[in-house]
Amino acid sequence: NHLFPQGDALHKTVRLLGLTTYPFYLLHESVGGLVLDRTSRLGIAPGLSLVMAFLATGIIALMVAAWLEPLLRNGLKRGAGLLAHRESLS
Repeated sequence: NHLFPQGDALHKTVRLLGLTTYPFYLLHESVGGLVLDRTSRLGIAPGLSLVMAFLATGIIALMVAAWLEPLLRNGLKRGAGLLAHRESLS
């Protein structure tokens, strides 16, 4: 982590790609399998189907890491803060 200057675009990109690996792992079978199934039914060549499955899974995983996880994390923090405040009033 110390090799990349904080706030640098490269640092942010590498961090986001690192955060994308777990959603990719969780989604690769369901999303990739769905894309492979649909593209094979359409008669698309297996190699191209594999590339399409990889790209679809990667894009969805990137969206999860970049937008969905931060949204959920912030919502959970707010909810925990509200609960803590509520408990302190009791």
